[in-house]
Amino acid sequence: MLQTVAMLIWGRSYMTFPQLLPSDPIEMFGATVTVTKLVVIGLSAVIMIGLMVLVNRSKLGRAMRATAENPRVAGLMGVDPNMVIMITFAIGASLAAVAGVMLAATYSVRTSIWASCPD
Repeated sequence: MLQTVAMLIWGRSYMTFPQLLPSDPIEMFGATVTVTKLVVIGLSAVIMIGLMVLVNRSKLGRAMRATAENPRVAGLMGVDPNMVIMITFAIGASLAAVAGVMLAATYSVRTSIWASCPD
């Protein structure tokens, strides 16, 4: 039903991800890379470091680790396991969204949710 509603609103044509950064290749240490790939590598490193700091050095990270170890005991220590689980899933969904945007930007993925629908 969602596919049909989206098809009625936006049509059946493919939509490509817009080119956000220049696509001119750059020579670095004998390798040819693009600005987009360098941005993806840098953004990935920043996100991984941020996630590591979040999990290892914050109260939320401590609550996440405690909930993962034993939710009942974490609840006895004042941690709301349901809230921690909800926040953890929200962080995971956000990271998946960023990964999807980086993938689409890097490979200029053509997307169509009706690719499996016959004409």
